[in-house]
Amino acid sequence: GQTWSQHLFSIATGNPRSLTIQHSDEFYLFMNMWAEFKWLSYQMTLKCWVQATEEYNHCLVKKTGQSVIQKNLQALLCALDDIEPKLMNCIVKDEYTSKRNNETFWCHHCSVVPLVKEEQGEKVSPTQTCSRCQTIMYPGAENSPLNHKQGYCTDGVKQVSKSSEDLPPWPQPQGLFSEGCTFHLHTFLLAVQRVYECIFMQGPGEMDLLEMEAFAKLLASCTEICEDGAVLFQLFADFVVDPSIPRNRIVTYNDKQWLRINFLQQL
Repeated sequence: GQTWSQHLFSIATGNPRSLTIQHSDEFYLFMNMWAEFKWLSYQMTLKCWVQATEEYNHCLVKKTGQSVIQKNLQALLCALDDIEPKLMNCIVKDEYTSKRNNETFWCHHCSVVPLVKEEQGEKVSPTQTCSRCQTIMYPGAENSPLNHKQGYCTDGVKQVSKSSEDLPPWPQPQGLFSEGCTFHLHTFLLAVQRVYECIFMQGPGEMDLLEMEAFAKLLASCTEICEDGAVLFQLFADFVVDPSIPRNRIVTYNDKQWLRINFLQQL
């Protein structure tokens, strides 16, 4: 059987064709469902995305047959990430003509929901989107709970790295990061155990699918196994660590700071 690291890699990568919406049938189905169910980035919770993916795949199979490769939740996220700026651009430029020289399609989808803000007496301007989680930044009024946090996403990870390192993929499990500056080690180790239980034991370690995939990608990209069997997770330059675990669990390896994951070392 696969090792735990191989399982993590398979979760983190997935079938490439399941991760994108490419063919016209897939695209038009997505757009029709987007318009019908109003899948807006700033309103969609993880539970909503899971339900949306299940419904999309059900309709996709019904439309194209059982042999079709069903889509991963990430495919819908990427499609929305791609389409919202296009719709906003159409509205700002007041240009809705498609490649077929027809305005019906884009006019219809641009009228579904207000994707741009228009202040009285001012020109229409595009709504800002977060470069990391791709949600619309300020859909509500000032101080509205719908608005994106200043400087960090809903999972507590900062929007932009101050160093050259890659930020953890969105969305990480709740509690791992906070306010864009702190990495909580004890919560991280608990998440490692929950993911292991989900993958190997199908036990009580239930997690949201999207969070588990993002966390698996994080583990796969930042974990190394040493010759002595030690499993190390590279810590981030952009985040301070909280004092929730003994400092002797943090070691220096190849001139970088790493966290020992003893739980995985014993497997």
